[in-house]
Amino acid sequence: MQDSFTPPRSIDTALIAQIESFGKDCVQLVGDLNSTSPTASFRIEGRFEGNIRFPAGGVVHIANGAVFTNGTIEADYVYVEGSVHGDIRARKCVEVVPTADVIGTIFYDADLDLHKNVRIRGGLNFLGFEQGAETIHTRSGEASNDLDGHSSTSQPSV
Repeated sequence: MQDSFTPPRSIDTALIAQIESFGKDCVQLVGDLNSTSPTASFRIEGRFEGNIRFPAGGVVHIANGAVFTNGTIEADYVYVEGSVHGDIRARKCVEVVPTADVIGTIFYDADLDLHKNVRIRGGLNFLGFEQGAETIHTRSGEASNDLDGHSSTSQPSV
């Protein structure tokens, strides 16, 4: 008998378990969901079309079989088991498991956990250096900050 391997979770299961607001699998929601509460949470089990923005914190869970389309998800923690056809902005952690399908760009400031066999069609952008202290390596002609926070412009090499 072969044991199945369960990978460790990046997002604490207690954060996911505490979610009380959710769109059931028989519900289709269209519009924007915004909250300034640092403890905001939302689980999608059906379909959601629009934006979910929790600029002060929050947890968003796209459940297995759920579909999020035509918008952006912004929260501290984003846990994806279903389909996301849009962008994700996670300030603390985004975790994507093998049942997920992401078409869009994932922007993350800290932790990114992509489980084995995930499907992502789009981009990954680390934004953690945007706060200023570290050097950002750029292509020719783009502005960057040095370690002292001074702005500079790189010149193309000849």
